Amino acid sequence: MQGTSMATPLVAGIAALVKSEFPGENSAQLRDDLLRAVDPLPALADKVATGGRINAYKAVARSTVAVRDGVLRVQAGEGQRNHFTLSRPFTDRILVEDAWTPPYQDPMGGSRLMPGPGCGRLSDTRVLCTSDGVGSIAVDAGDLDDTISTVDGLAASVDCGTGADTLVFDAHDDARTGCEGQTSRPDPRPPAGPDPNPLPPPDPVLLPAPKPTPAPGPGGAVGGTSSSGAPARDTTRPTAAVARRNKRIRLSRKGRLTFKLGPVSEAVTGTATFSSRRKLVRGKRVAVFGRTRFKVGAGRRVSVRVTLSKANRKRVRRLKTVTTDARFVLEDAAGNTRTIRFRFVLRRP
Repeated sequence: MQGTSMATPLVAGIAALVKSEFPGENSAQLRDDLLRAVDPLPALADKVATGGRINAYKAVARSTVAVRDGVLRVQAGEGQRNHFTLSRPFTDRILVEDAWTPPYQDPMGGSRLMPGPGCGRLSDTRVLCTSDGVGSIAVDAGDLDDTISTVDGLAASVDCGTGADTLVFDAHDDARTGCEGQTSRPDPRPPAGPDPNPLPPPDPVLLPAPKPTPAPGPGGAVGGTSSSGAPARDTTRPTAAVARRNKRIRLSRKGRLTFKLGPVSEAVTGTATFSSRRKLVRGKRVAVFGRTRFKVGAGRRVSVRVTLSKANRKRVRRLKTVTTDARFVLEDAAGNTRTIRFRFVLRRP
């Protein structure tokens, strides 16, 4: 099978994968995702519109970069290997990069960077952000094996997450969590001056929808505004407690794992990821064996359920107990996020 007979179902399957990961995207955004997710091949130059072959990993691997409340936040997506590099090409700019792994090399890594407030796109894997008013940098590399470089002369906190991660840092970085390989480097040479060009425009996919204007209150006052008349910003991150009864969880006979979190302080959406350092998946040092999305209202509990594969159920029964890491990422309507990690023991039925 070759030509369109092979390409059509392959591209359609990747389109379905992207739509399942990002259900809010419209058809134009989905088409743009597919055209961007390409490995250039000389044999296809001038033969197809993109000059390359579609890559499913590139279609779904995304990380967000935004300036909020004086902090430049770099948040990796789930299930991807990142190559984050932060630098200062100008006195008023911070460059964030996450390059793709070159073609024909395994494992695949990198991500498409999605710029938020205070940042603009240079390319799929390069985002330029303003440093005006930025006092620190927060990097969350997520799961799997990542490489991070924060030699930029600014204070940074790095959460490497699970996996075998490598961090290169400078003297200003004061908080480093979960990074197995760490190397200190001297501060870089200060940039020569400010950027002569304006900040690139943000990605249109991330532009927020216009919010309705609140009705005036008594005396003409408008709710949600500060004393200066500017809209008040919601900077409170969502919170949720983890009960101690989650320390030991027994797998059901059908291979289901149920984990409860909360109650949450406000309405949130998020993802829950379960991984283990024991070899539940053969050949991997850290196995991500369950991932699910959730949406819950204020004051309610988050209850997630993951069903293990038959092979993983057999391994749990053989090992009797498995030390498991749970990672919850909560996001409220204002875009504030909180990551909650909890380690527990998974027991066989």
